[in-house]
Amino acid sequence: MKTIWLRVGLLTWLGLASVIPASDAAAQHTQAELVAEVESIAPGQTFRVGLRLRMDSHWHTYWTNPGDAGLATSMEWELPEGFEAWPFAWPAPEWLEVGGLVSFAYEEEVLLPMVFQAPAELVPGTEVELRGKASWLECKEMCLPGSASLAIT
Repeated sequence: MKTIWLRVGLLTWLGLASVIPASDAAAQHTQAELVAEVESIAPGQTFRVGLRLRMDSHWHTYWTNPGDAGLATSMEWELPEGFEAWPFAWPAPEWLEVGGLVSFAYEEEVLLPMVFQAPAELVPGTEVELRGKASWLECKEMCLPGSASLAIT
């Protein structure tokens, strides 16, 4: 797992202001990373973290309802005590028709945002790491399972 501690520019899509990449991993045809809208959190604060998937040309991943074929991307979190995470806020997918089957998918890149809440008892200055495993199905003419263990501090 590669860890990145640099701040990058503004990401206007989905309203994430400043994006801080944390870690990324690549499957065969999809790169995954976590990005956050904030650099620090306060006790009780809600904030967003997004799972960004970047697919090779002509490859795609799936929406929450994949349609006739496919499997939705998922995220399993190992959160510090007291933290809560909500499910993905799925952006609108693309309509893909292949061989008479209709799927709802994302091509090239998608950012799947999630809302988190820090516990009210969080001690200011505490370093917090959010860890999880992302899983997806990446498809072109064939489909392959993909996954990545990711973390953001």
